[in-house]
Amino acid sequence: MTDQPTPTTSPGRPRKAASVGGQALGVTGVIVSVVLIVFVILGRGWATGEISDAAATIDAGLARGGPLLTNAASKIGNVQARIVAVGDAATLVANSGTPALATALSERINTISEPYLALRNTYNDARAGATSTLDRIALIDRLIPGFEVPQGPIDALAALDEKVQAVDTRVVGIINANSNGQLGGGLAATIASKAQEVATALDGVTQSLSDAQARLQQARVNIATKANTINLVITIISLVAIALLVYLALLHIVLFRSAGGMRRKAPAPEITPAAT
Repeated sequence: MTDQPTPTTSPGRPRKAASVGGQALGVTGVIVSVVLIVFVILGRGWATGEISDAAATIDAGLARGGPLLTNAASKIGNVQARIVAVGDAATLVANSGTPALATALSERINTISEPYLALRNTYNDARAGATSTLDRIALIDRLIPGFEVPQGPIDALAALDEKVQAVDTRVVGIINANSNGQLGGGLAATIASKAQEVATALDGVTQSLSDAQARLQQARVNIATKANTINLVITIISLVAIALLVYLALLHIVLFRSAGGMRRKAPAPEITPAAT
């Protein structure tokens, strides 16, 4: 009796279900990777745009403070000259006690108020603008990691405030002394002393204004540098993420092709001759 040839089992058919799942997983992985790459690109653009806009807003605020401080500094010379003139007149009154000189002293004191008030208003505007900008930086600091409130301008403005307050006290004392209408003798000597103190204090204000300007300018440089650094870090992280996602997509493409290979039709079974 002759044995019938036994066909071999096709190796491809049992894997059909597994190959379909592998192809589906491969396609899904590629789609997800591409979608994530798009999100990374869009997110990077949004984040760097926000950082740049914030830095530009801060820089604009700090830039406004510089000219205002310069304007305030330009007014100090006029005030200081009038204060020195008051001191000289007060010294003459204290030494001579002449009524005519006392009247001249009173007139000189009256010339202080207007220019000093203009100086004070200009300084207040500059101080308010700089403080507002620093407050905005503090808000951004809480919202955007990496931004910090620059301490330099804060310290410089605090030191400037102390000197301005000291000048205020002395100038108000001189003006109030003039309102009494009795400038002879000891009062004139007191005014002369206060005038000398004001003139010296104004030198300190000039120096502090210059320091505040330098600190504000340095803060502008630091903010720009910080923004560029943050944007660079965001860009690097984005590129690394995109590279990983591209690699992941390639792996899923390989998976898809491999799963497709599993579904290829198996070759025809070989017929083994029966033994006689």
